[in-house]
Amino acid sequence: MTPKLLLRAIALVCAMLLGMSLQAQAQSFNPLPCSRPKAEISASLPSFAVVDTAKFVMRHIGRATSIAPKTQCLTASGGNNIGITVNVDFADKPYLADMFGADIILISEGNQVQSQLNVTEQAVFDIVPGIYDVIMYTINGFTCYYVIHEKVELSHDTSLTISLSEAIHQISIENYNPDGYQFMVGLGHQNDETGEWIHTVDGNMCKCAVNSMLFKKGYGVLTSLLSDFDGDLDENGGAAYRTLPFYCFYVNDVSTDYLYLQDRICMKEDSPDSELYCSSFSTSDVNIGVIRNSPEDYYCNEEEYAYSKYGLDKVGQGIVPQITHIYDGFFNEKWAYGTFYNEIKTDPIAMRKTYVNIPYEDKNDSRLRTVIETDFADYAELIDYGNFSFYTVAEENKVFCTPYAVINNEKYYLNLGNPIETTADRIGFLSALYNGRVLDKLQPHPLFMYPASLKVGDFGASCPINAALVRNTVVPWRDAPITDFKIYYIGRYGELRYCDNPHTTETVYYNGELLEDIDEESMNLLGVYERTFLNTNIEVDGLQGKNKSTFHYDMNQNDMTPPSMMMLHFKDNDGFIIDRFATSEEGTIEFTAGDFNSILETYNNQYYLVFDCQPVEVTVEYAPYGTEDWNELAVEEIPELYQMPGWGYFYRGSLAGVTGEGLNGWFDLRFRLQDASGNWMDQVVSPAFRIDDQAYSSVATVGSDNAREVARYNLAGQRVDDTHHGVTIIRMSDGTARKVIQ
Repeated sequence: MTPKLLLRAIALVCAMLLGMSLQAQAQSFNPLPCSRPKAEISASLPSFAVVDTAKFVMRHIGRATSIAPKTQCLTASGGNNIGITVNVDFADKPYLADMFGADIILISEGNQVQSQLNVTEQAVFDIVPGIYDVIMYTINGFTCYYVIHEKVELSHDTSLTISLSEAIHQISIENYNPDGYQFMVGLGHQNDETGEWIHTVDGNMCKCAVNSMLFKKGYGVLTSLLSDFDGDLDENGGAAYRTLPFYCFYVNDVSTDYLYLQDRICMKEDSPDSELYCSSFSTSDVNIGVIRNSPEDYYCNEEEYAYSKYGLDKVGQGIVPQITHIYDGFFNEKWAYGTFYNEIKTDPIAMRKTYVNIPYEDKNDSRLRTVIETDFADYAELIDYGNFSFYTVAEENKVFCTPYAVINNEKYYLNLGNPIETTADRIGFLSALYNGRVLDKLQPHPLFMYPASLKVGDFGASCPINAALVRNTVVPWRDAPITDFKIYYIGRYGELRYCDNPHTTETVYYNGELLEDIDEESMNLLGVYERTFLNTNIEVDGLQGKNKSTFHYDMNQNDMTPPSMMMLHFKDNDGFIIDRFATSEEGTIEFTAGDFNSILETYNNQYYLVFDCQPVEVTVEYAPYGTEDWNELAVEEIPELYQMPGWGYFYRGSLAGVTGEGLNGWFDLRFRLQDASGNWMDQVVSPAFRIDDQAYSSVATVGSDNAREVARYNLAGQRVDDTHHGVTIIRMSDGTARKVIQ
């Protein structure tokens, strides 16, 4: 497609999305890419996070994505269901029936949900008698319409009508940047003869990604509309939309049981540092009219990530901030979405700014909490279409850093560890419902939650552990067990290094014989397996790193799952999270591990995989880097820090007894875990920690002339300069840090 035709196609699609007739062409909305270099075209591409497709339906509507729940209603016993017909009236917007239709959602007092999508005239439901909320949802462009009939008693076959004309209240968003200016887009027009886009009026942003959601309190998300904007508006008809007011809600008179939530991530126009601005707006007041954010509440976040060995010399990308909502209701819903922009890396450290204006706890619903995830692309791949090209990043080329929240204007990391899940949710919050109770729920561990001021090193600058998730279980529909073996490489700060997986090699022995061909069938047999994973996509302080993990398990036993680790970090005597110490007396090791076994539960003819955690025998050894001179490192269990079953058993040990000398002060660790059934895991982390006064080669020690200052932070984890008064954390170029008071 030629550029001219492409522009016309974009204009046509967007005009359709806004629901404008052919007679209203002057109001068409023409988003076009900002004027940026060829290699940065991917800045116009949105990146939306994983949604549980087992419970929700995703539909792509132009550049918007709508999400609605799948049917979850139970069937009454004895054939006592009733038939309900919902007639849909689009009022003065009949064109919406052809464009999108309406989603009709029924949610019972017991939080059972049934829905029909793209309804143009009527929807028919076969449901259990009871009290229901009946919801109509549709979109006009990027504007959401909600009509909600609350607490409708449905006891017999009946017909009811729900009309768009009832949505009489408009809720608009005013989004301000930290300077107090409302975000606005640029203006321009298209040359009718050449098709060239002519930019005429500057805005103060060139991209905006929006997520509009409807919550029912006590349940979670009912609908979500994800959309993005990139470029200018048509000055001939779109000037009135400069602040993007068409991203708004229309609702009827409804109680405060419902919450209207919208997130925005904006990219500043011509920003030298590619700043991104994240804001969230919520209300349960249908009469509020306008929701505004407070410019003074922005928190400036800067993340740093050291690229892996493979990605170090490749073209890379900057950050992907994700706004993540976690709702503690009937379901533990987690919703995340974000946007990314292309940034070709020129040095081994990627650092970008994100301004966050989102409270951790929502003021309209205390069960709704919001964290920010930061994804880093270890490297990107170029897709070239001749006339244009862009870099794209696959999921396995990314690193997912520890989520953080802004609490009282201070940044806190909320480490969630291994993404144990029963759904597609990659961060965690394991939940499975059985007789109405939550069986398992992976929450942040209090010892792996800390303010940003205690984080000294960079994401990706350490050798990770292999926090494998192994789900071996017997299911009723087959004679042999099923193996689900997932590898999760986790760094010192809880970062998930998916970028290591493509560069990991696996060797498998079955009943003592090497398997030449590894496939799904060969992994699901009765017998003894020994699987070794070798990850060498690691470089630490210029040293070749590796994680070598061997898992031994017997599928003939009731316990057919090997033990695993969940988290490892180190602390100094002041509580800073760091793996590099001046002396061994400064260092403490802390980690969690256990025998995590799958349990198959059933409820209402559905199966849920849940977990328990059993004790393991633990042996920890250290050796100078690259040697096999292993010596035992004493660790002890700390029962009061157990968090079952998700994190398992907690262990702590001192590095004060470490002897010998390592290359540049680095030492390796080896962990050996064995359960009561004889299954075991053996894992080598190389290098694992550094002790400067036990180095036998040149190394920049704390205070040496070889190390230079690279950054200063206050106790809130914010970057400061040398004029800052108070406690300052100074990070050095060799990875060490020191604390000064001035």
